[in-house]
Amino acid sequence: MSIDRNTVNRWLDRQRRSQKWLAEQCSVTEQAVSNWLREKKPRPISATAQIIIRTLMEEDAAASQAGPSHHLVLEFADDQFEAIEQAALKNNETARQWAKRTLNDIAGQDAKALAAELRRANNFGTGSTDLAPRQLNEPTQSTRAFSSSGTRR
Repeated sequence: MSIDRNTVNRWLDRQRRSQKWLAEQCSVTEQAVSNWLREKKPRPISATAQIIIRTLMEEDAAASQAGPSHHLVLEFADDQFEAIEQAALKNNETARQWAKRTLNDIAGQDAKALAAELRRANNFGTGSTDLAPRQLNEPTQSTRAFSSSGTRR
C-alpha cells in the first residue's frame, strides 16, 4: 500500500513536524518533499521514502499508544551524520532506527555495569562472595557509612 500526500500532510500536521524535518529523515532535499506534498501536480513519493515514512508513522503510532516518552534531539555535522547513515545502511536501518538501537544498547550496557558496581559495593567488607543482587533499600555498611560529601556519618 502506497502512502499518499494527504496522509503524509495530515501526519506531519498532527505530529507538528515540518517538511524540512521529513526531508532530513528521508535524506532528500526540502524541495523533493515539497514536490511530493504539493496540491497541484504532486510528484510520486519514492519507494525508499515511503518505507522510511511508513516506519516513522508506525513508530509514532506505537509511541502514542505507549504513553509519555522521552525525546532526544541530537545535532551532528554533515560528516558525522554521513558516518551514522553509513552505519545504519550496513544494518538495513534508517539513521533514526540505528541511533535509537545504538543508544539503547549503550544504556543497557551502562545499566549492567551499574548493577555490577552496586553488587560489588554491597559485598565490600561483608566477606560475602555471593554476587546475588540485594534490595537497594537495605543499605549495607559500605553504602551507609559515608554521606554524599564523603565524610563519615
